[in-house]
Amino acid sequence: MTTAVEAESAENAEGVENAAAASGKRRGPKSGHLGFWIFRRILLGFLALAVVSVLIFLATTMLPGDAAQAILGKSAKPQELAALREQLGLTRPPVEQYLSWLQGFFTGDLGTSLTSRQPVSSIVVPAAINSAVLIGLTLLVCVPLALAIGCYAAVHRNGRVDRVLLSASMIFSVIPEFVIGMVLVILFATVVFPILPAVALIPPDQLALNYADQLVLPVAALTLVTLPYLVLTIRSALCEALDSDYIVFARLKGLSERRIVYLHALSNTWAPLLQAVALTVAWLAGSLVIIEFLFNVPGLGSAMQKSVTTRDLPLIQSVTLVLAAVTIAANLLADVLTVLTTPRLRTGGRR
Repeated sequence: MTTAVEAESAENAEGVENAAAASGKRRGPKSGHLGFWIFRRILLGFLALAVVSVLIFLATTMLPGDAAQAILGKSAKPQELAALREQLGLTRPPVEQYLSWLQGFFTGDLGTSLTSRQPVSSIVVPAAINSAVLIGLTLLVCVPLALAIGCYAAVHRNGRVDRVLLSASMIFSVIPEFVIGMVLVILFATVVFPILPAVALIPPDQLALNYADQLVLPVAALTLVTLPYLVLTIRSALCEALDSDYIVFARLKGLSERRIVYLHALSNTWAPLLQAVALTVAWLAGSLVIIEFLFNVPGLGSAMQKSVTTRDLPLIQSVTLVLAAVTIAANLLADVLTVLTTPRLRTGGRR
């Protein structure tokens, strides 16, 4: 009896999985070409990164102001400014500057910071590690919590608790990150319950994980921002699975509701969940700028904010390209995971 239900569950899994794939407008490989499809997607990812690198370079070179003036100050003499522009390579043709910058990025030479005079890599690498810690801790809290809430809401669909959870998810999904962060600071760092530090005092060259108490509020803010999307995704996928014919068949066979939900229905929500998590990582990469600035976490977001303020072009370009690479890689990972966990996409439609 169970085997028949499981077999039908696997067949009907396509409904939920393919719905997730279709909602993301993702196309799978043709029959027997999975390896080639992944290879082509990786190539397209590099092509997208190349286009983004051109846009980043054009945008940063069009920023108002003069980098030499920003370094030397308003009292600098014209001769000093001209000498510094020559030293920084700002007088070279834009195409030559771009190719030199791109070559340095792929060879690990990100240039020298215009303000600190340190290698950009010595700033970007520790910042990227701290941002990765922040994203990792957020996912570690957010995904299990979203799974539990989404499953509960789907199983108790249209109940009072489900309606409350849906309303709360809708409300939190439209609140900006900085508002949630400020409310958390007011509640847990200043006025109501002053039990946590309002801002992080982590040295830029130190690992943020060693200052766990200073990461509580940033992780909580990112969790509250990303949780509604994951909860709604899991609830929707699980509701669709619970309405499938094979679930009706399983109930007619007398299987327990707990076994139906957690063994058969929930297993068919992995594809949309994996895709949602991968897209959440891409979204988090963009939200870091606000949250790290708000809580003074020394990550890529803080480095971006400081470099824009001082017009530190090499640092702006490197941080932006790293964030773009993370976003592209997360989307690529979402595509690959969707295909690998969706039988119809994985086999190119062969039954």
